[in-house]
Amino acid sequence: MIAALPRCAMAVLMIPAVCLLDCRAARLVTDTSERTDPPARGLDGMRWASYTRTTLDGSLPPPVTRIRTPLFITTLSLYAGAIVGLHLYQAQAWWKDDRGPFHFQEDWPVDLQVDKFGHFFGAYLISYGSREALLESGFSDGDAHAWGAAMGLAYQLYVEVEDGFSTQWGFSPTDAYADLAGASYFFAQRYVPVLQNFHEKWTYWPSPYLGTGSIPGQRRTVFDDYQGQSYWWTVDLWNFLPDGYKDGYPKWLQLAVGYAVKNDSRSPTDIPTTREVFIGLDYNLVHLVPKTNLPFVNWFVQSLDNFHFPAPALQLTPEKRFFILYPLRFHIGGSTF
Repeated sequence: MIAALPRCAMAVLMIPAVCLLDCRAARLVTDTSERTDPPARGLDGMRWASYTRTTLDGSLPPPVTRIRTPLFITTLSLYAGAIVGLHLYQAQAWWKDDRGPFHFQEDWPVDLQVDKFGHFFGAYLISYGSREALLESGFSDGDAHAWGAAMGLAYQLYVEVEDGFSTQWGFSPTDAYADLAGASYFFAQRYVPVLQNFHEKWTYWPSPYLGTGSIPGQRRTVFDDYQGQSYWWTVDLWNFLPDGYKDGYPKWLQLAVGYAVKNDSRSPTDIPTTREVFIGLDYNLVHLVPKTNLPFVNWFVQSLDNFHFPAPALQLTPEKRFFILYPLRFHIGGSTF
């Protein structure tokens, strides 16, 4: 349950940036594969939905993996460091004095499944960050994509196994299924291009329960403050339009369906009781933010597109309500928008 959003997803996402700062002058490379990538390479090979992806330094991935040893060692060291850091952090925050025999414990109904969306997103985000780091390390696009997905799944399952030794939680099979689904979806997007038009994004606005918790010893953090989170499945509408209509539609404007949970009982707690479903707008930041001559800035904007930023939204359940910029609330007169 507590692995809904990886505790160091941001750290993993920034591994490629650290790799870029490593000693790029050292050109020690090692051939590790004679297998070539799919035929379409160059800019066509980096095509993603309605735009062309970029790497951290703006270069194209090699057609065959040629490991840049110093950068590869840096990538593996940071990945291992992130896992060690997670273990030490959660050992103090969740697992300290709470260890027992490994066991399974299903938590499907506890948080109205919003944590499953988080597991999916977490596995996807770490897969993306790992892929970008491996590209900087000299991996081909195909190899980086496959190993990135494997690293994202391995990281999430590691946390789930640790939960299995907790007396308060346990290894949740549906959490593991969501982890597998997130990493698998990331992997499949490269080989089933239509999937690139559908993207899960995450947004967060602190709930009143941040820093509190109903489970002894637990304190809600940004990662499991579920009533402050919402998950959005976005659609790249422009890419589906007939050619005759594309000129009149902004490429950066997307449609999104959102899901969130709240506790609206008379005695609210940090355990949600109500599902909220939204339909709203989303931004494709790659099209919205002007390109620069700095590859890192372009890559950073591309990476930020994994997150949903405040946008107009209509809440459909449990009641209809319009938000000007969800999740922000604006109080106008006696109404909240």
